[in-house]
This record gives sequence, C-alpha cells and structure tokens, in this order.
Amino acid sequence: RVGPEHPESLALESEMGAALLGLGQVEEALVLLQHAANGRRSQLGITHDRTRHTLSHYARALHLRGLHDEAERLAREVLVASEDAVGGSHPESALFRYRLAALLVERGQVDLARPLLEAAHADTHRRYGDAHPRVVEIARLRATVAQRDDEGSDRPRLVPNAARGRGASIRPPERTAIATVYRGDTTSRPNGTR
Repeated sequence: RVGPEHPESLALESEMGAALLGLGQVEEALVLLQHAANGRRSQLGITHDRTRHTLSHYARALHLRGLHDEAERLAREVLVASEDAVGGSHPESALFRYRLAALLVERGQVDLARPLLEAAHADTHRRYGDAHPRVVEIARLRATVAQRDDEGSDRPRLVPNAARGRGASIRPPERTAIATVYRGDTTSRPNGTR
C-alpha cells in the first residue's frame, strides 16, 4: 500500500502541482507542491534533482500567489543546491539561474537579474547552440530586459511562444516573464520527469 509520504505519491503530487500551475490553478498547485517539496526534501535532500525541480515549481507557485520574498529565497536556495550537486555551468543550474532571473525581472529587480541571465545564456548556449528552445527563451528574456531599458518601462512584456519568429506583437501585460519560463517545462528533461 502506498501512503502520502511514499516517493511515488510525492512524485505524482509534484507532477500534478506543476500541471495545475500550467492551467493557472495556483491555490491547488500550491498545496500539492508544498507537500511534495517538504516530503522530497526530507527523504532525498535538497541536492537531489527531483527535490530541486519540485522546489523550483513550488517557488513559482509562491511567486504567483504573491509571496515574492519567500519565492525568491527558495529559488536562490534551489540554484545553490544545483550548483553544489552538478556544478555552476551545468544546464540544470543554468535553468534554475534563468528561473531566478525571470522572477527578479517580474519583481522589477532587473539589475540583479541581468548577470544571472548572462550566465544562464552563456552556459546554455555553450552546451546547446543557437537553436535550442531554452537558449531561445533565455535570449528572448534578455532582449525583453534590454527593450525595457530602452523604453524605460517598469515591467518587460514577452512575445508569446506560439508566435515566435512570426512578427508577433508584444504580449499583453497580464502575461508575465515567470509564466514564459515555465511553459512546456516537462520537456526540459529527457524522460519528462521531475
């Protein structure tokens, strides 16, 4: 019999929480991700890849719920754990660096986000080249930050993924950088697991 603290239960909660976030059901996702994050952290430790990914999704849920300080703290903790586990230039660390940068951009802390974006772009580009979807997304956020600097606006707005490269207009303000960072995230790992 599988109970609520069983690794398979925690994996399902993590996956369901990430899916609910993608559907915009933040409150429901928050409950599942908090339980999965706490369970995985206690069972596997923060340096385990599944724990880091669950915590990263939990940080996103906290951010979307308006708990920005807690979300940023957790995103930083995940980045440090990833750097400790796989190294600072590993693609996974670059992903978490990018996610933290997007969160900072959303908070209007572009100066703190800029070096994280530059490092994430350099590491991912070195590994995957120009055409990889993650490289393109990081480059898009970098360009958006530069556009924000040029226009002097408070928050960057992003071009939708579906309209990429088709002369699309800028995304409306309700679409955020942090939402774009997590779009389609289940494909970021070879087997789609977290």
